[in-house]
This record gives sequence, C-alpha cells and structure tokens, in this order.
Amino acid sequence: MSILKGRGKLGVLVLLMATLWLVMLTGCPRRHTEEEERQVLASGQSKLAQALEEHYGLKEGDFQIASSDIYWQSAYGYEAVKYSIEAGDKTFMVTVNLDSDEVYTDYYGKEFEETLTAYLVKKMEGLPNLREAPIQILAVEFNQPSASEAGKGMIPASLSPEDFETYLEKWCEKEQLLNINLTLAWYSEDAEGLSDNLLELLTKGTDKIPSYVTVKRFACERKDELHPMDLKEIYSYYIGHNGTYQQYVTTYDYYEVSNNLVVRRTLRDNVELDSATYRFTARVDVKGHLSLYPEDEYYDLFFKGLPEETKVLYRKKDSKSKYYNVTLFKDSLFENWSYGHIKGDQTIVVGDLIQE
Repeated sequence: MSILKGRGKLGVLVLLMATLWLVMLTGCPRRHTEEEERQVLASGQSKLAQALEEHYGLKEGDFQIASSDIYWQSAYGYEAVKYSIEAGDKTFMVTVNLDSDEVYTDYYGKEFEETLTAYLVKKMEGLPNLREAPIQILAVEFNQPSASEAGKGMIPASLSPEDFETYLEKWCEKEQLLNINLTLAWYSEDAEGLSDNLLELLTKGTDKIPSYVTVKRFACERKDELHPMDLKEIYSYYIGHNGTYQQYVTTYDYYEVSNNLVVRRTLRDNVELDSATYRFTARVDVKGHLSLYPEDEYYDLFFKGLPEETKVLYRKKDSKSKYYNVTLFKDSLFENWSYGHIKGDQTIVVGDLIQE
C-alpha cells in the first residue's frame, strides 16, 4: 500500500512539473492577484497625475479616469497601464509605461498625425520617381516601440505641437522613437513603376521614417467610388531581421457572383491567377445558398448596400447542424460595401441579401 501511495505522489509531482513546463513553453501568462493589480494601478495613476499637471495643467479634480487597462509584461514584453481620460468636453487616451516611467498620450494625436502626413508628403515630393506617380496617402499610423500595443496613436506627453517638426527631423529620423506605417494607394493597370525597394527609397538607407510602407495597387484610375475588384495587390515593405529591406506581395483573386456580391480569395507568393490549380468558383443554388470551392480556403464576401454589423447565416456543408452567423464590417476603401470573412466549407445563406 505504501508503494502505491508513493507512486501516486510521484505521479502527481510529475504531472505538476509537466504542467509547469508546458506553461513555460507556451508563454501562458500567470494569474495576477488583486493586490498586484492595485499596486500597478496606483503606480500608474501617480505617474499619470504628475504628467497631466506638468504638461497640460490638469490637476486632480480637473479630469476623471473613465477606464483603465493593464498590459502585463508577460503578454506584451512591457508593463503598462492605458487610461481613458475625460477633462471637460475633451476625451483622450494616456499610457504609462511602468518599465521606463514614460507617459504617452493622444492628447495632440490629430495634430501630430496632420504634421506627420505633411512631412511624408514632402519626402515623397522630393523623389523624382514619386513626384508624378499616381499615388495617394490612405493612412498614416504610428505607435511607441517601447509600448507598441498600448501606445497606438500616441506620442510622448511632453511633446507639444510647436515641437512636432523638430521631433520628426532631429530625433525620429535618427533613432526609431516611433514605429510609423505609411499606407499608399497606387492607381495603375499594372505594377510597372512601382519600386521593388520603396521603403529604402523613402528612407534613403539611413533615415527611420517611415518604418513600414504598404502599397495597395488598384487597377483603375483614381476615382471617388472604388469597387472591391479594383484592388489587385498589396505590397508590404519592411526591414527584415538581418537589416535588409524586404518586400512581401499579397495578390487577390475575385469571383463576381452578382452585381452586389463579390467573393475574394487571398493569394501569396505571386501565384499565377490563370493557373487552373488556383481557380475557384462560387455558386448560389435555387434556395439562395452560396457554396465556395476549394473548401479548405478562406474567403472575403463583399455585399453592396448592406449596413455594417449585418449578420450572414451559415452552417457546415451537407450538415443539419444549427446555423451560425458572421458579422459584416465596413471597409473604408469601398464606401457602399461591407464584408465578412468565412471558410469555404460552409453553406452561406445569401438569397435575401443579394436581391436587387
């Protein structure tokens, strides 16, 4: 009996050790106690109050904390608290990086984005092969490298509008104080004229702005209302781990089911779209059920004229299981279209949604 008990204890110990090892391997964050949360929030709030008074003249009582969100170090590589602040009729976000004691905010986020956009336009106008190019800036996004997830759209709280240009020219260009992603639209029937090394061209090999470039090529002239099928490729430019400039291409293939339903498939690695191996089909039967082939891939469904958050029903093919739904979202590029993402092994109910 004692031997069995000993083996039982040994088995439990082995199981506990294996579980701990699995947690360490998978990086699962440990649970935090209420006391730890109180300590983190108290530390963050102290730094928050100091920064708001020092940089914006907001004393306690002049602002309220509407919400707070802790970013634990185990999950994000840094420890930070992100706050939503209300001061009079102004609402803004503040992130306190507890590792570095830095405070970031979007208090002047709109003004900084305008200055940054103008700065990037000036850079592009300085390059002969971009000056007359059929391009348009779609978006400029930025975040803090030292608190990337928590610091989206934020700049140091100590930075004021009159210092924006100096900050970009003298600091951000020499040190990567911001991650900046520039998204462009390129209007052209083909990709000729699009540099294979656009990021290197913009940064001239030494500067740091932008950090990443995304180019969406539309096979049409620039126009007010784009159709989903106008978008042909997305080129992503970034600096690889070895310090060299890299280009990654995503290509789209389409099937127009009707005037108000388009199915899109994503291809990579410059796949030849006319290859029979990569063709796909979309069919609507007499019951209004949409079927997609191949079934093991994922697709985007674009519906014209449907509002955002419309629910589209689906269930497994050849199954009597209950229906589920996918929610449609707006794509800012295509004003009159909403889209959802779904796998091809589903039967999708679209009959009532595509009636003209």
